[in-house]
Amino acid sequence: MQEVKIKHLTALSDLSLSEIFSILENSRFYFQNPTKTPNYHTKTIAHLFFEDSTRTRVSFELAAKRLNIISTSMDLSSSSLNKGESIFDTIETLKALNVDILTLRHKSDDLIYKIKELGISIVNSGSGTTGHPTQALLDACVMMQEFKEIKDKKILICGDINNSRVAASNIELLKRLGAKLMLSSIEELKDEYQDLKNYSLDEAITQCDAAMFLRVQHERHKNKFDIDDYNKNFGLNLDRLNKMKDNAIFMHPGPVNWGVELHDEIKSHAKSRILKQVTMGLFTRVAVLDWILKDNK
Repeated sequence: MQEVKIKHLTALSDLSLSEIFSILENSRFYFQNPTKTPNYHTKTIAHLFFEDSTRTRVSFELAAKRLNIISTSMDLSSSSLNKGESIFDTIETLKALNVDILTLRHKSDDLIYKIKELGISIVNSGSGTTGHPTQALLDACVMMQEFKEIKDKKILICGDINNSRVAASNIELLKRLGAKLMLSSIEELKDEYQDLKNYSLDEAITQCDAAMFLRVQHERHKNKFDIDDYNKNFGLNLDRLNKMKDNAIFMHPGPVNWGVELHDEIKSHAKSRILKQVTMGLFTRVAVLDWILKDNK
């Protein structure tokens, strides 16, 4: 009997460039043809979210339903973890119950890589500050629908870059896709981003094709930000929006701190693709789960 290869999406490095393009193409296909998803009725998925989430958690739950995967979302507040059981024993239990895929969100930077060795498919649903690969894939899918291709497009990422797992994954993916990255950060960039220029927002906003704004990670900072000062330097308002190219768009992975990263006055602006990101989050996660399972029916 041929051994089944266990696929993971702990980081974008788990994907070849051809696999990335395949997932992006399938995301678009399932968006355009929502009734043509495969049927994985014998497969099982468990969602473990140790941090709050709306968009990622619900979209993974709905993605599993569209693929007819047996799905369970663990109520961590009433699980045996509260009795002292280790997360590794919990996952061994799920494995013994024939769970095929585990989606995980956790504050730890390295836990997901340790769990990877336990022999169950893992999908990083936003862990630590290391990455959020499905968010980057859905963002790329939105941009490809907008511009047909990302190569040579100027993409601005603005805000709390050093503390953002979304930024980490987007920077990695956009580099691989040939985008021209522009960063505008609230603080000095990490060493791994030193090859990229740190622009002022007012300089970058006039040049970019897409501007991605990030939630301020208040919980990861010791000192509170002056909201007015932050918005003055790193927030998108109507004046800045009017300086963008005619065909440029702006994005935000959510949740948005309205009045901080984005002004309330631009909430329904035609250049916004925030709700499109939410929509494509569902179909991108359908494509990711399909990628994991399609050779192991």
